Amino acid sequence: MPDDSKADTPPPENPAVSPVSPGIIAPDSVMGAPLPPPYEIDLGAALEPPRAVAPAPPAGDIKNMGLNPQLAIVIQSLERWATANEKDEKLDQIKFWSLKIPAMLASFLSAFSSFKQLALATQVAAGVASFCVLLDGFLQPGMLRNIHHRAFLELRELQHNLLDQWRIGLLEGENPKILAAKLIKSAMKERQRINAYLEKGETAVLGGGVQ
Repeated sequence: MPDDSKADTPPPENPAVSPVSPGIIAPDSVMGAPLPPPYEIDLGAALEPPRAVAPAPPAGDIKNMGLNPQLAIVIQSLERWATANEKDEKLDQIKFWSLKIPAMLASFLSAFSSFKQLALATQVAAGVASFCVLLDGFLQPGMLRNIHHRAFLELRELQHNLLDQWRIGLLEGENPKILAAKLIKSAMKERQRINAYLEKGETAVLGGGVQ
């Protein structure tokens, strides 16, 4: 007959394991590196996504890092162009919904008036909705929003790339003038590429189709 006295004995506690709250990781170390007490990692902060849009280069960096004056002019010009595309993107967003929202509201009013058996109001609301839909399909407002957004992102990224390459070049001992000329040439090629797809998008919209 088995001894029942052992079943009533609670298991020994492990002093090395401390209770943790749900959602908190409490290892003694991470990848071999000891963690400072209380050995807690905030999962919310650890999993926070990076920023989607690169900020504009601070003016202090351009002035205080010994940047070549001609290269600084190019970077400032790129930022003005990026800002202009950001404004166009926001304007395109407004244009995109300028006829769609009235069409949806008019359709709702038409259905509501029909439910209330208001014949005149139903006809007017249906006419407004149809007019907005037809005008939206003909004008296609705001169709350049994605193109302007892409140009804005790429111009911001180009500025940061130029600044990083300038820093790297100086650390590697390159001649500042030769380095600046090389970077300005690379920026010129990128400007031409961005300008080409902006022109292509605008031409497609004016021609009646967007690719």
